[in-house]
Amino acid sequence: MKTRKDPHRSVVPVKIFSPRFPAPQSFFAWIIGFFWLWVFPGILAASDITPHPESDVKAAFIFNFTKFVEWPDQDVNSGRLVIGYWGDENLIDNLKKLDGRKSLNRHVEVRKISDLCETEKVHVLVISRDRFLDKKTLKELSERHVLTISEGLDSLEKGIILTLFKEDNKIRFAVNLKSADLSKLRISSRLLKLARYIAK
Repeated sequence: MKTRKDPHRSVVPVKIFSPRFPAPQSFFAWIIGFFWLWVFPGILAASDITPHPESDVKAAFIFNFTKFVEWPDQDVNSGRLVIGYWGDENLIDNLKKLDGRKSLNRHVEVRKISDLCETEKVHVLVISRDRFLDKKTLKELSERHVLTISEGLDSLEKGIILTLFKEDNKIRFAVNLKSADLSKLRISSRLLKLARYIAK
């Protein structure tokens, strides 16, 4: 396993990552401002007064990921974007707030997934950290061009495309470009510039 030295901390224990290192304070301000501006424009005015729950921030990230990913699937390009959530109840209520919103020209529909056989018509699958996807299932999702999102840097090594994780008590995200390529999903360079790590 290769490790990369981080100038702001000791060693990052993840495989073949390319870190992005803006100055820490400006990085956090940039990423949070960028994402909240796109998701909840009216909330920025109050953001200095009331801290947002972590689950709200994660939902905001997930929603905005969809604005910077290009699918080959005509269904998603023709106006419908289905986000499936597989896991405990911690995030589903926050994701449900996205129902009916528009990601570019696509209407968002959020579904609670109780069994992986229900993922046939989803474009985005959000997986809670307590769930495990085997290689066969990941391959099937890849063949259907499903954008997989989970939590923890270890998720990237398992083949998940986008992952959220906490660093210095802040929510960051990382990208597995190889998995995105296998799924025939094109991730915008604008999103890649905001990623904390990129696995190739």
